[in-house]
Amino acid sequence: MKNQQIELGGSNSNIFGDRFALETLLENLLSNAGKYTPSGGQIMVTVQPEPHGVTLKVEDSGPGIAAEEYSRVFERFYRVGGDRHDSNQLGCGLGLAIVQHIADLHNARITLGTSSLEEGLLVSVEFPLTASQPGTDDA
Repeated sequence: MKNQQIELGGSNSNIFGDRFALETLLENLLSNAGKYTPSGGQIMVTVQPEPHGVTLKVEDSGPGIAAEEYSRVFERFYRVGGDRHDSNQLGCGLGLAIVQHIADLHNARITLGTSSLEEGLLVSVEFPLTASQPGTDDA
């Protein structure tokens, strides 16, 4: 088990959609952050209301991903090579593909960038104010 610090921040905001799918999205983002954040590193999760919706951010203090890899990390079974790839890490390259699929179902937009925690990865998911499908629950 790694000795990692997880920090929760932001404000109390509702994200409207399928509760199970949204939990899966967050679990996948946290799982990826946990895999690539070294022992003693940080993971920060924030939820922030925006004028047109709510933004969920997950950032880590791991090695990050090169900008030229951003477009490929959402492909099924794609795993980033180089420093971020470690053959001892479990995973088959589906986590971010699942996140993208769930975001699409909720009309959300995902952006990647460099974390404010050293040089790690920042994943931002921008959800619209209204649910994409009728009958959805807020999570």
